[in-house]
This record gives sequence, structure tokens and C-alpha cells, in this order.
Amino acid sequence: MSAQDFIVETNLVLRDTVIILSGNLLVKNGGNLELDGVALKMNCQADGQFKIAVEPGGEMSILNNSTIEALNPEFHYAFSVRGLSFTMKNSTLRGVGWGNKGSDMVASSLTVDWGDQ
Repeated sequence: MSAQDFIVETNLVLRDTVIILSGNLLVKNGGNLELDGVALKMNCQADGQFKIAVEPGGEMSILNNSTIEALNPEFHYAFSVRGLSFTMKNSTLRGVGWGNKGSDMVASSLTVDWGDQ
């Protein structure tokens, strides 16, 4: 863990903001993170340097034109969901995983809704 890690242990709603994260995003047991219209940019300097992890007992929602992507498209971040629930609606996920590594999603409730395409 680095000093730059963003740790969610309670209910947190972020709206209409841009976040450049040079660290891990960790949603812990009992944490519930909602991103609503948020642009989250993972600032990796190498593949897999940072990760987004929804840990067992955690919840995450990505809603309303939120975007999660690598700040530098050459370097990808990991994304792991092992939480209670994960919801993604009308939002974009880019730059996650590399090769056959870096993406793993298992949740009691897992919803991904791309809307009208």
C-alpha cells in the first residue's frame, strides 16, 4: 500500500469530478463507492502498477457517463471485484487488463448495462 491509495470503508458518493489516481482504489468490507458522472484516470507507469479492487463485503456503482481509464493508454491497470455487488450503467471502462491478466469479477450481484448502442 502506498500513501496515494484511495481506501473506501464507508458509503461514499462522488459526482461530476475528475480524479487522477496514482495509487490503488480499494473498496473494503462495508464500503460502498458510487461514481456518478466521474472521470477516474489511473496513473500507471507500468502495466498492473495500480488496481481497483472491490473486496469481499464491498460494493461499487459506476453510473451516468462515468469513465474509468488509464491516464497513459500504454499502461493498464488491474480491476478485481470480489464484493457484494458491482453495477455499471451507461459508463465506460478503458485500459483495464493486459494480455490475459488484470481483470477478475465475481460478485453476489454483478450488473453491467451499456444502454442503447
